[in-house]
Amino acid sequence: MQRLARSLCLALVVAAGAVGCADTQPAAPAATQSRSPSTSPSDGRLSAPAVDLATRSGSWPATERTIQSALNRLTRRCMEERGFSYPAGSAHRLPDPGDDAAVVNLPGRRESGYSLAAEPDAAARDTAAVDRYYATLSTSDQRRFDLALFGPDDRKATVEIPGRGRFRVPRQGCEADSRRRLAGDVTVWARIAYTPEAVDIGLSDRSRTAPPYHAALLQWRRCMAASGHSYADPEAAYRSLQEELRRTGATSAFRKRETAVAVADGACALRVGLPSAGLEARRELAASLDEDVRRSLNELAALRATVVARAEEVDAGEE
Repeated sequence: MQRLARSLCLALVVAAGAVGCADTQPAAPAATQSRSPSTSPSDGRLSAPAVDLATRSGSWPATERTIQSALNRLTRRCMEERGFSYPAGSAHRLPDPGDDAAVVNLPGRRESGYSLAAEPDAAARDTAAVDRYYATLSTSDQRRFDLALFGPDDRKATVEIPGRGRFRVPRQGCEADSRRRLAGDVTVWARIAYTPEAVDIGLSDRSRTAPPYHAALLQWRRCMAASGHSYADPEAAYRSLQEELRRTGATSAFRKRETAVAVADGACALRVGLPSAGLEARRELAASLDEDVRRSLNELAALRATVVARAEEVDAGEE
């Protein structure tokens, strides 16, 4: 059932960076595929949609929800036509990266900390619902379900993504049909999904030393120290609690500590504007991407606009 869970990562919105769960093979960065010059601004800059795409901000959260909602509907309809249920719900709303309060979600932290030991969120429950349905099927029906959803294992396309490696994506099955309905081609879908993700990871790494973010991070550390917590950054705090959970389990003492750290982390981040400082740094750094990367992002943003338009048609047809 691990194969099913991996492939559902693209069908269900669980987080802004959760699409990197397809079958991959390590590879050196490869040249991007052919590009259309007409998609790039005449001066070589990134278009506004391309900046949004590269940083998962601006218009991206809303349009991504539209895409994923349509994908779920198409896949559900396709599987029903093949005699199977596909109990995945509508795509879930992603927080606006420019809204610090939404990104931090302090009320949620007060209730369940980092949610390390909490009940699964709505998107995870959708995945669990499909898994539960799958478990009710006989062994032969499970094989038919896999074939209907993913197609044959020997009919996958391999797509090179610069900075990420090789991705194997289904050419047949309901998953492939749904992606093809929106993007026209499964390899185009893979490029739209994975290339900007790789760029965003690189921008996030570079933003750590950008002056605005670094200054905000220093303030965050001082704020955390005043609350009795010492961590290099929010990611270090999160990972520390993850490791503690593995060692101790979800004891009452762990839950209390998790909540205390998560709330202090969120309150300090809000006080110094850490999320927006990071986003500002990433968006500014996007302008300094290599020319070939900017061309690729401009092309992908134009292709994705077509995907959004088709997704809107699918959603409208279901109303």
